Amino acid sequence: MYKLITSAAQQGADSISAFFPLLDEPTSAKWLAHQLLEKTQVDTQVEEKCLKIIEALAKGDGPDALGEKWWLRDYKAKKK
Repeated sequence: MYKLITSAAQQGADSISAFFPLLDEPTSAKWLAHQLLEKTQVDTQVEEKCLKIIEALAKGDGPDALGEKWWLRDYKAKKK
């Protein structure tokens, strides 16, 4: 999936935007949200949608939720 997103990013904004509908699919959204934020430049609206997806994954007490919390912490630190 990272290779697809990286390739799309090299081809331009239209290629990246083709992935946006997958943010509405639960199976792909949890992976795609991270990849879009890590590998591409997206507008504020898409960034907020991705962050909401990741924040929902961060809720809870399990190891996956903890990993998501750490990811969010690191992402927000990089944005400052």
